[in-house]
Amino acid sequence: MVKKQHRRGFRQDDWMDPLYLNLLLNEEEKLIKKTANDYCNSKLLPRVIKDNKKCFFDKKIYLEFGSLGFLGSTISGYGAAKTSNVAYGLVAKEFESIDSSYRSAISAAGGRYIGSFYIFLVPKWGHGGPGGG
Repeated sequence: MVKKQHRRGFRQDDWMDPLYLNLLLNEEEKLIKKTANDYCNSKLLPRVIKDNKKCFFDKKIYLEFGSLGFLGSTISGYGAAKTSNVAYGLVAKEFESIDSSYRSAISAAGGRYIGSFYIFLVPKWGHGGPGGG
């Protein structure tokens, strides 16, 4: 069977990306997607399986998420990654593919906690946080 090829070299049988969205990602977003995918499959998945058997959610995992730039990634400053909303969505998709509670965890931490700090406390304290800056 001969596959029909479009002008730009797209193949019709690319079932993993039927809308060719990966072609729209910039290099930073591709790297973030790969980093999130690698982390989720090599580190998060085994941990989720182990912890779910015990009905346990280890809050210390937030330290890992933060060190990889997954928390508050769209915020500018304060050591945050300042990525695009698309990059955040790519990370969320990778977390969702493992367990929706962990996707909720990065979403809630980024949106509620870090976002609230950024919106409400930074104007009060300045850029340095409670100690000034």
